[in-house]
Amino acid sequence: MSKSPIASTRTYTVAQLAEYLQVCTKTIRRFINRGILPAHKLGRDYRVTEADFQTFLAHARRRYALSANVLYNPDFFADRDNT
Repeated sequence: MSKSPIASTRTYTVAQLAEYLQVCTKTIRRFINRGILPAHKLGRDYRVTEADFQTFLAHARRRYALSANVLYNPDFFADRDNT
């Protein structure tokens, strides 16, 4: 039996993304509110899928002055618990 695509979709919170990008949570919320970073609102918080975040990162280098070591660190979330 195969897994549902919904069950296997990894998501990140605003706080997780802010920590990863080394910015404040307000910056992540601005990206979301401006439509730069797609997100799904769950209650009071947002969740961003891994695919949407990877797409955002692919374009972020040209659009925003983000630290290069952050943009190319695929292991950052590897040992973190996804809530």
